[in-house]
Formats: sequence, C-alpha cells, structure tokens
Amino acid sequence: MEDGAVGEKAGGIKKRFTVAAPILFLLLTAFYRPAQAYGLQVSYQYNLADFSGTIPFSYGAKLAIDKDRGEVYVTDPLRGGVTIFNTTGMKVYRFGDASDLGYIEDVAVDKKGHIYTLSYNGSRDRFFIGFCDYRGDLLSRIEVSGLPAGFSHFRPSRIFYIKGGIIYLADDSQMLVAVVDHTGKCIRTYQLYKVLNFTPKMVMDDNGAFGFAVDSDGDIFLTIPTLFRAYRITPDGKAVSFGRGGSGPGRFGVAAGIAVDGNGFIYVTDRLRCCVLVFDKDLNFRTEFGYRGYGPGSLIVPSDVVTGPGGRIYVSQAGNRGVSVFSAVY
Repeated sequence: MEDGAVGEKAGGIKKRFTVAAPILFLLLTAFYRPAQAYGLQVSYQYNLADFSGTIPFSYGAKLAIDKDRGEVYVTDPLRGGVTIFNTTGMKVYRFGDASDLGYIEDVAVDKKGHIYTLSYNGSRDRFFIGFCDYRGDLLSRIEVSGLPAGFSHFRPSRIFYIKGGIIYLADDSQMLVAVVDHTGKCIRTYQLYKVLNFTPKMVMDDNGAFGFAVDSDGDIFLTIPTLFRAYRITPDGKAVSFGRGGSGPGRFGVAAGIAVDGNGFIYVTDRLRCCVLVFDKDLNFRTEFGYRGYGPGSLIVPSDVVTGPGGRIYVSQAGNRGVSVFSAVY
C-alpha cells in the first residue's frame, strides 16, 4: 500500500475516533454517574460530624428531621441522648443526659421547634412523651390515655409528629400504632397485623415490622424484612404492598428503614444488599444507590433513613460508619 493511502486511512481512523470518543465518554459516564432514573439523581455528600471528624454512630441509631429548619436529630442507643446537626452536617447541640427525660427511644419536632421525646422510665416498663423546648429542656410530661384493651402491653419505639398537633406512636414488634393529640389523649389506633391479615402467631414468629414512617397525610409506611415487603397503609386502613425478594436491583434482601420525601419518592434501606431502593408515589421501583464498602458513598448494613429539605437523604449504618448524607436532585 502506498504511503499516501496509509496516511489517508490513518487519518480516517483518527477522524472517526475523534467523533466516537465523546460519544463513548457520554455512554460510560451515563453508567458511572450517581444513581439516577426517571428524573431523580442521587449523589453522596458527606457524613454527619463534629470538629474532630465523622461521629461513629453505629447500628440502632434512629433519625428524625426538623423539616422547617433542616436540622437532623440522631438518637443513639449506645451513647444515650440526642445529637442535633445543622444543614451542613455539623454537630450543633446535644441533650438528653438529664434524668427527667428518662431513656429516650426516639424524638420528633413540630413546626415551632418544640421537641417531643418518646421516653421510658428507668425500668423501661412505662413510657411518656416529653414535651421540650428547642434546647431539649423538659417543659412537661405527656401521659398517654385512653388506649383500648388490646394495647395493654403497648411499647412504642417510634414517634412522629404530624400537622395539627397529632402524634403517632408505633410499636414495631407488635405492629401497633396509637394516634394521640397534644394532650396525650388517644384518638385512633391501628392493629396493623389485622390490617395485613396476619395472626398474632405470625407476628410472634418474627414477622414484626422494622421500618416505620408516617407522611404528612397520615399514611403509614412500614417494612417487614422476613416477608421481603414494604407496605403503605392509608388513614382509613387500606393497605398495599410493594417490593419483592431477590438479590438484583429493585429487590429486597433484608428491607429495613423507610422514609418518604416531599415529592412522594419512597426510600427503603436494605441491610443485606447495603443499598437504598427508591420507589415513586405509585410504588414503582425507580432506582437505587449505595453499595457495600467503606469508601465515600458506600454503606455498611444501612438501617434508618429520613429525608429533609433540599433533597437531603440521611442513612444510618452499622460498623461505626455513622450517618451518611446524600442529595437527591429532581
């Protein structure tokens, strides 16, 4: 072949490569960008920290969000007390070491910044709601009254404040929910195992719920790990399940925490697959993010999850990995 022909051929290859390279790059980055699907893109931001670095909250830490101020609250069963972080993920305050609040199981925040603690006495056999100011100083104890007979052994582990002064208390192990007003008077109860057509024996056989969440409309969301299912239950007691077991994308290994954001997206952590699955408001799987590992954006046995303003998503983990913060862009 003549040198000119060789040069012409090489030039043609170079030209085609020059055109194809950007296309190849775009294809590769489409696969390696942060999790995205159907207009939702999620990326890792940082971990909750103080000035010494990431705070190593471990398995069992519970999360709550002040949606009006963007602060996140972490209740730590190992260290006790509650730690508050600002919108940049830095620790700004801690409370709950005072004996008048007892053992704090969980917290919720109202629009005015008042804090509600789900507290137990030292013996852990009786609970009360601690009504506190924004510093966590106890203003009054709210005793729950009017629970029906079927709630004689009611031991809630989660508390949620809903608009209008309504408080939801959830007992995950017995699958019971009590709705009370600001005085503690019971106004509604749910025996969720009956709503889902479970028998008491099914609940005792380790089919209790793990994750709990309540949205602004009063819809209850929960996960049952042993059944590889998540559920949405409306205020009138209608239930629908979503998700299924498996090891691939969109499947539940061990479903755990659950949360709903302001756009209706539902986030479910998976302790086995070490990721967070995202469903839309119609309960269709859309995407997932996170993976097993110790690098930025990876997760180790993710547990609780909450969503905050600005598209922030907070995920607690095991292994002293603390709480990772992700950002969702719509």
